[in-house]
Parts: sequence; C-alpha cells; structure tokens
Amino acid sequence: MLLDRNGVEYFYEYPLAVMDEGKLKIYYPDFTLPGNGLIIEYFGMKGNADYDRQKCHKIAVYRKAGIDGLFLLDDCFKGDWPSRIMGQVERVLAGRVERFCNRQVMRR
Repeated sequence: MLLDRNGVEYFYEYPLAVMDEGKLKIYYPDFTLPGNGLIIEYFGMKGNADYDRQKCHKIAVYRKAGIDGLFLLDDCFKGDWPSRIMGQVERVLAGRVERFCNRQVMRR
C-alpha cells in the first residue's frame, strides 16, 4: 500500500467527530494520518447525483471544521499517481509550516 511503502502512519476508517449542521456526528474517513493531522477520502462512485451531493457536503463539513484532507477521485489514479498523491501530502504539510511561520512573524 502507498502509505506503508512511504512509511506514513495511518488508521483505516478511524472515527472522527465533526459538527454537521449543528449536530455532532461521527465520520469515518478512509484514512487518517495521525502524525500529520490529515485525512484522505476516496470518492470512487461516478454518475450518482445523491453520492455527488453527499461528497460535496462531506468535503464542506471537513473544511468548515478546519480538517485538512486529500479528496481523491478515480482520475487521481492515472499515470504516476503514487508520486502525485505523496506530493499532495507534502504540499499540505508545507502549507501548514508556511502559515505557522507567517503567524509567528506577524506576532513580532
């Protein structure tokens, strides 16, 4: 598995509490990277309007809660997808470091 090969610690379908429309709900993202505070969700179904609405709603809930995530579709698994996905993980983490450093500079 990609995460194993890259030495990334993860939990599969680990419960995550989120606020969804004012109610506490438990979501089960496909993968939770606890050392990185990141989730990965794979949305593999195509051509289903209800699924698409649910997907968009779920992504919005995660973003509103401040949860960083990679949201993958079938198109993500073309070409050199392992490098691309690991690159996305690295970019999310680098963005966090940059935001943290910018906050520290602004406080001075």
